Amino acid sequence: MPNEGEAMRNFIDRWRDIAVLEVAHQSRVVAGKEVAWWLNKANATTEDFMSALAGDGTYVVSGRPSESRFVTSFLKPSRPMGARLAADRQLVEDWIAAGTPIPVAISVLEAKTAVRKTTPYSKDLTPAELLANEPVYFHQLMNIEDHPDFLPDAKALAQHYLDEGAKKPLKDSEYEPIDDFTHYDSEEFDVRMQNIYNNLLLSMYNTHWFDTGILRTYDETGVTTRRYPIGRVSDACPRARMLQAAPFNLIDGGWLQNILTVGPTSKIQSNLFAIWNDEAGNGLVSQNHPNVYDALLKGQNIYLPPITTREFIEQDFLPGAFTSPLFELAIGRFPQAFFPEILGMTLYLEWEATPTLTSSVRMYAGRGFNPLFYALHVAIDNISEGHGALAKEAVKLYLENIREEGGDKAVQEHWARIRNGYITWLTIGDMGMAMIERFLIIERKQINRSSDPNKKVCWPDVKEYYRRRMIKLVEKKAPIARDVHRGKSIGGRALSELFDDPEALLDALVRHGYIDLASPRYSKFLQLMEFNGPMYEVFSERDKSVVLDWIESIQMTDRPCIDPLPDDVQPSDLPEEVAKLISDRAADAMTAHGGISMTGADGKEMAFASVFADSVAVMKVLKGNGWVVPFDPDRSMFLSRVLSNGGPMERIFTAAEKEIFRAWIVAGALLPGEGPRVSDVLPTLNPADAQRLESAIAAARGRGWPRRHLIGMGAVH
Repeated sequence: MPNEGEAMRNFIDRWRDIAVLEVAHQSRVVAGKEVAWWLNKANATTEDFMSALAGDGTYVVSGRPSESRFVTSFLKPSRPMGARLAADRQLVEDWIAAGTPIPVAISVLEAKTAVRKTTPYSKDLTPAELLANEPVYFHQLMNIEDHPDFLPDAKALAQHYLDEGAKKPLKDSEYEPIDDFTHYDSEEFDVRMQNIYNNLLLSMYNTHWFDTGILRTYDETGVTTRRYPIGRVSDACPRARMLQAAPFNLIDGGWLQNILTVGPTSKIQSNLFAIWNDEAGNGLVSQNHPNVYDALLKGQNIYLPPITTREFIEQDFLPGAFTSPLFELAIGRFPQAFFPEILGMTLYLEWEATPTLTSSVRMYAGRGFNPLFYALHVAIDNISEGHGALAKEAVKLYLENIREEGGDKAVQEHWARIRNGYITWLTIGDMGMAMIERFLIIERKQINRSSDPNKKVCWPDVKEYYRRRMIKLVEKKAPIARDVHRGKSIGGRALSELFDDPEALLDALVRHGYIDLASPRYSKFLQLMEFNGPMYEVFSERDKSVVLDWIESIQMTDRPCIDPLPDDVQPSDLPEEVAKLISDRAADAMTAHGGISMTGADGKEMAFASVFADSVAVMKVLKGNGWVVPFDPDRSMFLSRVLSNGGPMERIFTAAEKEIFRAWIVAGALLPGEGPRVSDVLPTLNPADAQRLESAIAAARGRGWPRRHLIGMGAVH
């Protein structure tokens, strides 16, 4: 049995991680310092706090608990703190009655060491175990001076990710021409890099998929590209992406953080340092890229704890949000050991940023978000004079030096490492697919992932997703909640027992009236978290959102399961497909729309049937009169009033043809020939080169290009 001092210490240790966050503890003072300061493990030991409390007569009168305000006021049963700590009140009284003994103290230095205990990495971890540990490893690397023993593990981690990257050839070597470029040649390298840029070029002028609503993914084999017309996503999706990309973008440039130290330097290092210096802001706080991204987050009311704190990694980040930034920090600690790989990483990130981020700039700006962070990278990462050019030049200079020192064999060995760095950072992790799941959850939509036309495999399970999040919340609260709810029950079953069975606990809350399915916000369970409730300030606002989402999902009706577009219909072909369908059914349409008037481009009223000789004119009239609303099929009366619900063309078109109309609207309802062409992007190209580039881009589109939102992290930023 612990004595009174040890019992009091155990009591404080159980609660201090929660108590340090209490708002009241930020202002209430004990022995001249805020309670929150005493509870912060970096400042004081539990014994220090006990000594301060025992010596402050405002709260404790040693030997007389009945005269101690800590007991008579703060632990009063009618107050939230008293209700929450009712089971521990007696041990507090016993400690005061015994004369407030202080147990043998652990020194502050020892306490800090215990708090900062390093979590090691082992190559024997399963992929799931590594994924779960990545946030902790990230935290340790962000505070490496407190975890110097983690440095060997960081090097092993970097090598692990590179080894995994070497196993992941891209599915489409024509899309990423570096994939099968295994034998380095300087001139061929120039051609390959230009091909990569050209394949991505027109994405600069394409509409971001958030706005087109055409989601590309793969079937169960992971090979066949599929396209789902999910519709234009809400602003909640780009906000969610901003949050999930925070661990990566708030350390922008981190892979180059040690690229230049004291002593003589080379042109190669100078190029890389110039890139790092830009990322760091060139000495200007306002131009520091992490600061610019932090301003973007705050502009959307996303306030995160400092990136060096433990609280940062405990935010609502997806599994995988720390994979790429962890790799970046780990490899950046060893610039000499991994110099070729760092060159490859730099080449990937800087070469592909301008074409792939331009559509993001327009998407964010179009939704009223400040696009500065992305616009910065579109500008400075250019391949003419910017980071793209610097990275490519550094690779070529490096391999020229290697050739002089070791000949062609050494060049090929070092090129293999550069290429490995490029592909590893391109493909690392599954963040892209995790984000797709989050977007679909936010939009309350599902897609049919089955390759069998007679069967549906609907993903994700929205109801199960919110139930899993609620179960994780219960598991997080359970260690403290068991003590607090000692002796209490629901439906005759002890709460202490239910906390070991979260599934049963959730069912019991619903069955015994703690959940109001008709009015979720007024559920008794949520009311217990209000000011006068026994769980006041036990749950954060984020926790409450998890609870509310779960309650609202319980009676969620089955969601539509969106089928993919037919394999022979590419999004870029949709305007022509629609024009052909209208032309093929023109005679039926003229009869069905007899007597209907529309407004022409000149603002004059005309008979709709008079334009059916020109299918493109029909498409213009449908858009101009509001019957087709680009990107928004639900508001397009052409779908709801003409092609369905007994409309005049409902029986004229097949179900598959109606889906083509829907997909056309989801993709922006473009007219044939609309959209950028190579001549718009590069007007200086001669006709022959322009035609070759058009053909290459058309072939890339035919393979499902672009699929940047699925590979690795999902984007370069």
